[in-house]
Amino acid sequence: MQAEQALPHAGAVERGAEEEESTVRVLGALSADGWRIFHDVRWPGRAQASIDHIVVGPGGVFVVDSQAWSGEIQVKSGSLRQDGKRRARHVIASAAAAMAVGELLPGLSPEKIRPVICVARQEPIYGWCGDTMICSTENITTFLTSSPRVLDEAEMTDIAQALSLSLQAAGARLPPSAATYAGDAPLAAPSREAPRRAKRPPRPPMPRPVRIVAVIGALAVAAAVAFQLDLPARVGRLSADAAHRVVAPTKPIGTTVSVAGIAKRPSLEVTAGTPAVTRSKLPGVTVTPGNELVAIPVSVHNTGDKDWASRSDVHAELTDSSGATYSSDPAYTSVGTGQALPAKVTLSPGERTSGLVVFEVPRGVEVAKFRLRVGPGLPAILRWSVG
Repeated sequence: MQAEQALPHAGAVERGAEEEESTVRVLGALSADGWRIFHDVRWPGRAQASIDHIVVGPGGVFVVDSQAWSGEIQVKSGSLRQDGKRRARHVIASAAAAMAVGELLPGLSPEKIRPVICVARQEPIYGWCGDTMICSTENITTFLTSSPRVLDEAEMTDIAQALSLSLQAAGARLPPSAATYAGDAPLAAPSREAPRRAKRPPRPPMPRPVRIVAVIGALAVAAAVAFQLDLPARVGRLSADAAHRVVAPTKPIGTTVSVAGIAKRPSLEVTAGTPAVTRSKLPGVTVTPGNELVAIPVSVHNTGDKDWASRSDVHAELTDSSGATYSSDPAYTSVGTGQALPAKVTLSPGERTSGLVVFEVPRGVEVAKFRLRVGPGLPAILRWSVG
């Protein structure tokens, strides 16, 4: 995915083309199964930005950003890091690209359009940063094909036709792919670039004494407004109230924890059960050598007076006896001890749902703590101790 910025040096361009081509090859296999795929298209509404891939299949519309990052990739606590550096900007850009594509499909629910960051490498990467799926070229097809079906064949055809008419080719960095929209609906020809606007001359800086006087004046006005509205006291009360309502005390595993309702969430009762070692039942989804799967059963009961709609609003962490923390792995939707807790669910008042939260951890670790964050709105953080 190319942002609107200065052109990178030749080496970066070459690596970017290679990463996109590797993803093209992997995604090309899906076209034989009826998936509609677009490569290297103009970012809707932006003159000099592009989207690497758009994939339309039974699981929805996936907007894919290809990356050729080296080093260690970690998805932990909802944060994406490359060699320890946060890549929040890429996650935000990926979500923005999905929103831009959604504007071309006004009749499609936003929940059916998912942003994806795909790292070009031959080892699987699993994780989520909010609604953004993080994977690699090794397992992207598994991620996409294992998503629950939300589109039928007619809807997939209509969406692909709409995108074919709306999207524009981004340029000639990649050759046309045979997988592009089933091979019979070429993208519209690229439009001519608008003439560049002349650069404005730089504004002369303000003299230093004037800047100092302006800053002092702004601070004085802000202080007067804050005390007039009693903001310090209000912020203090808000912080105390939020801490009281959000962070629940640690409970023994197996205990039911009550979650207070707020404007966007009804009151809930959440129970976490005893961790158990299990195995994957998904073909092609295997555990890294030296690791094992641990599943924790979780049940959620809507005790409020309105619906609870979860859209990837449940995030879990496991801590072992050494203090190491692991995030739940959404790739393992089916394991030997049962099915995973649904990522998307709507509970009416009085209804319940249950399932497993699955973690991939080093073999033989001793589970010490389990933490669950429940949304939407102001998240409730629930904690259980094990043993």
